[in-house]
Amino acid sequence: MRFTIRDVLGLIALVAMGLTWGVDTWRQSAKIKALEDIAGLETLEIFSKDWDGLTAGVRNQNRLLRFHVVALTRELQSRGHQVEIDGCNVFVDRPIAKPAMSPTR
Repeated sequence: MRFTIRDVLGLIALVAMGLTWGVDTWRQSAKIKALEDIAGLETLEIFSKDWDGLTAGVRNQNRLLRFHVVALTRELQSRGHQVEIDGCNVFVDRPIAKPAMSPTR
């Protein structure tokens, strides 16, 4: 059995794509875990069928969404945007124009 350079390069590309996907998935799950730890989420079983598990899941989603909204609001404000949240409505103005520095005498 003989392999051509094209076969070897194709195999290398396939292995590289698989490794890249695996590393990316691992990093994303580590980031999500860190954000959940920072947000103080409760641990619960996946697809819980009892009432306590379902309510804990809703609380987790609510906390995580609030955490993301606060982080996004801070980031937008640090970039000069005006952010207003009214219930489910979010209004974001364009960046606040900084006045040009006039030369002082």
